[in-house]
Amino acid sequence: MLNKVAEQKAHTIRYVLVVGWILLIVSLFFDPISAHLTDPNTTFFSPLKDDLLIRAANPETCIRLQGECIKDGDIPYKAGARIFWGYIVPAGFGIVFVLGHEFWRRICPLYFLSQIPRALGLKPKKKISENKWLTENHLYLQFVLFFIGLNMRILFINSARPVFGGFLVFTIGAAIIMNLFYGGRSWCHYVCPFGMVQMALTGPRGLLGSEAQKEPPKTITQSMCRTFDQETGKEKATCISCKSPCMDIDSEKAYWEQLTKPGRKLVQYGYLGLVCGYFLYYFLYSGNFDYYFSGSWTHEKGQVAKIFNPGFFIGGQAIPIPKFVATPLTLAAMAGIVFLIVTQIEKIYTGIVKKQNPNLDRKIIIHRVFTIVTFLAVNCFYVYGGRPELLRLPFVVNMIFNGLVVLISTLWLVRTWGRTNEQYKKESIADKLRRQLKKLSIDFTSVLGGRTLDDLKADELDLLAQVVPQVTKQDRIQVYKGVLEESLASGNVEATNSLKSLESVRQRLEVTEEEHYAMLSEIGIDDPTLINAEEYSREERFRIESYKESIAGILQELVDSGMPVGEAVSARTNQIANLKNEYNINSEEHLQVLSGLFDSLRPKAEKLLALLQTENSRYQVISNFQPYSSTPVFMLLRKLLLAKQQLIVRPLLAVLELLNDEPDAVHLAQRTGVVATDAISQVLTAEPQWQQRLNPNILREIMPGGISSTQETVVKAGGTKTILHSESRSAQAVDDTLLELLQEPNPITESASLYALTQLNRDKGIAQAQQIMQQPLQNDLVKGTAASILGQAPGTSVIEQLLTMSGQSHFQTMTPDQLLSLVTQAQQNNRDITEITPPGG
Repeated sequence: MLNKVAEQKAHTIRYVLVVGWILLIVSLFFDPISAHLTDPNTTFFSPLKDDLLIRAANPETCIRLQGECIKDGDIPYKAGARIFWGYIVPAGFGIVFVLGHEFWRRICPLYFLSQIPRALGLKPKKKISENKWLTENHLYLQFVLFFIGLNMRILFINSARPVFGGFLVFTIGAAIIMNLFYGGRSWCHYVCPFGMVQMALTGPRGLLGSEAQKEPPKTITQSMCRTFDQETGKEKATCISCKSPCMDIDSEKAYWEQLTKPGRKLVQYGYLGLVCGYFLYYFLYSGNFDYYFSGSWTHEKGQVAKIFNPGFFIGGQAIPIPKFVATPLTLAAMAGIVFLIVTQIEKIYTGIVKKQNPNLDRKIIIHRVFTIVTFLAVNCFYVYGGRPELLRLPFVVNMIFNGLVVLISTLWLVRTWGRTNEQYKKESIADKLRRQLKKLSIDFTSVLGGRTLDDLKADELDLLAQVVPQVTKQDRIQVYKGVLEESLASGNVEATNSLKSLESVRQRLEVTEEEHYAMLSEIGIDDPTLINAEEYSREERFRIESYKESIAGILQELVDSGMPVGEAVSARTNQIANLKNEYNINSEEHLQVLSGLFDSLRPKAEKLLALLQTENSRYQVISNFQPYSSTPVFMLLRKLLLAKQQLIVRPLLAVLELLNDEPDAVHLAQRTGVVATDAISQVLTAEPQWQQRLNPNILREIMPGGISSTQETVVKAGGTKTILHSESRSAQAVDDTLLELLQEPNPITESASLYALTQLNRDKGIAQAQQIMQQPLQNDLVKGTAASILGQAPGTSVIEQLLTMSGQSHFQTMTPDQLLSLVTQAQQNNRDITEITPPGG
């Protein structure tokens, strides 16, 4: 919907709404006009004319409050509060439910005003991630603020216009201050009570909301923060990663990931209770429904003075509980009762469904209960939301409106009920696959019966089996790598679970597990942020990438003219400073962006060398840990780490080849040779063509001792050594290294690291194994290792069998992947590993 509207137009809409909102606030303090518009005796047309004032003048037909006619109920009144409560609030509610949160977020006047600090070029004082309490407990805070807001409506601000105006001004000020401290949409995500309401109403998506998961990479989706760049004439993202996952970028991804977040059920179930409790209280307070449906509470005289009056009027009797006590008591009681009832219903429904399908994901059960609660909340709200204004219209209009509410909410219910996280992920992967296949020069219509790739639905991926034979192995690898890279960039899969998440696509494209992990390693070398999901969320990557694109835009012209990057940066200092404020970029991130801004051979070489140094440091820690370094698990880890170094060495050698006889090429070769002697030796031995491709001077520097003639993968110490001067420091360094290796995407590395950690520090190993068992998409090898450590798996684990084989001399020249394949085949054929002989043996 509105996500496709140009930012300039959206800005104009927001501007108009802000002006209207400010005029409304001003009218709450000073309004010489609107009383004439509500007067039923006016001779001109007015949509605000209130004929109920005539009824109020008659004691037989007046609106009664606790048995008595409302005082001054027949006097024309100022309409500011009535417009807000009767038109604006119900309209905002409907916009969110039907058009999705993205529509509201792009036109919200409070959001517009909260961005004043950014418009003034003020950098946020802090990162929201530093406030752990707020990021973890904001749903509780928003619920409490919503609860307080409803109480304030009933007690102070429904009709007390100056108090209401002061409340709105205070809210605007709070939003500005919040964003001054934390930037972005921190007010919307962490404090705004209506943000909580949007979460409760939208579900995975609004009825007409857009689908961000189907958009290409780097697309500005839904209500993502953006601005119009005057210099380029294009829109650009201004995301500063204030929330992850962010519903403004991908609301459905945020929905599924936050479904079990602390406070989420309170928001969903408690909101329904507050909706019912708010409406119910007007009846308990006044003794009738006419008081609410007449709208008299929007212009009632002396609202604030009545907080000490009886808060209940039941059965014609006033109950002497003050209104300021009765109001929160009613709302809290209803929220609590509904929460307990729905929680119990959820438990009963879970028991029934689990009997039928024990493997059903619990998230699906919670989602279905949430869906029913939202459906009830919408229909309950429109029993009274905006009803005082609707009842002034003809009966047929009310019936049409009622029918539309039921129809729209039912359509949303049907569309949402069967939705699952798996469907969302499948659609995301399917669209990524389409984009990659379209890059191939193949006429797909001929093999798809006249249909195009765009005609295929997400669950029709099986049809790709008809296409695969026409695609070369190289093309399939390229397609799969593109899907994998896009999936990692979008945050829909993580490196650790990517093998299972993309299993269907991988099998249809005939990509092996080994090829998958090789691609992961290559992607990690090119862009480590895609592999390290814990440190770099999708939102973090988007923020840094947006900054990079913006800074490139202002430097490109100078660099193209021949000016060095350093001088270009100095010439644009002020503009860069503004961009750093806009994207909340720190000095480290700024240097990171500059180093990779205009990719050249030298920055790339430095990047690869830094990665190589990290891997070599791990290698040395594992190699020098006596007396364990010669044990099978540590020898396996050394072999795996050496293989990882070789993956980095190859592109580094390619850079050195291109640099040839450049002045700094020899120095770079010297540094490379010092860091990774063993890895370089094995690469040059396995691929002797490098000896012809590299400049002799460079070859001499990277291998000053010459090249070993053997091609066996013999693990030994090499490169710059890490010296550990005490056993305690050595053990701690190994523990830290093993914990780092547990984050590697290679399941053999992860399993071996877990096994080794358990051998050295059982408590740490068990803790890590328990965490792994809680991850549903974890690799089978890793999960099996964890289960064995926890005593949950019978017999000898796969990793133990693999280690047994790797320690035997006739298997030492085989790669870990080859060993794993032999162990797996032995298990499938019910053979003992002692019966296995190496290929050709």
